[in-house]
Amino acid sequence: MKNFFSRTLLLISLLIIGKLGFAQGDTLRFDRYKDFVNSVTHVFKDNHPELSFFKFRVFPSNSPINIYDLFKGNGTDSAINFSDYLSLVNLLEISNYNEEGNVNLDSLTNNLITSKLNKPSVTPISLSFIEYSSFDDTIVDKEILGFSNGQFAETIIPGYYPFKKGKLFASSALNEVFQSSPINFMLNDTFILSNIADRIDSIYIDFADGNGFVPIIKGINYPVSYDTDGQKKIKVALSAYGQQYISSFTIIDSSHVFIASRNSAYRDRK
Repeated sequence: MKNFFSRTLLLISLLIIGKLGFAQGDTLRFDRYKDFVNSVTHVFKDNHPELSFFKFRVFPSNSPINIYDLFKGNGTDSAINFSDYLSLVNLLEISNYNEEGNVNLDSLTNNLITSKLNKPSVTPISLSFIEYSSFDDTIVDKEILGFSNGQFAETIIPGYYPFKKGKLFASSALNEVFQSSPINFMLNDTFILSNIADRIDSIYIDFADGNGFVPIIKGINYPVSYDTDGQKKIKVALSAYGQQYISSFTIIDSSHVFIASRNSAYRDRK
């Protein structure tokens, strides 16, 4: 299953190429599959400079499914943890044709360090809300990709746009294991990674503490306590474009064990 995604995308690409009219003597060679797809996708970028996040620029090695298919925000996506979220942000950065914007792993980690220095007791929550492009379902039949003189070229069809838009939504606390209570969560603009942040209407979070979804005001501290230790699944609901997007992430609360251990050590010293 590890290479299923790559084989599937290769098949799609070969279907496109199979409809090309290769001239006599044309040669097609790429040492790496990724180089081949980058060559194809850059053709479209040259003709469509508005493209930014593009689905097929990422190649996960440990999953048969593209990240843009894993985090649709439809309420059925798997919960993510802190380390996996950092990996996701890295892949989102790779998928972006444009260097501008705040979807950047180095910026995220630097901002996290700054935040912890200024507010060591506060744990930021980060959201990734991305509008991305992928190939339209009709691209193979339209035969818009050609190959001649050793390079790919797009055939421009008046009135036809070869891409469709999609949305990705994921979230995570920027820490995973908590040994003190309450846990102080906060969301601010620094940790909202998005190319459509201005379209966000509201954000609600269910901290899995029994209080359900609460409206989130950016920059406000939300102290949360749990009755028991263990993994907690926190849900985030975001409204934009007249729709609701839902993601979830996990944390581990071990504050009760930590407090009990600390009290026991104190008694032993006495």
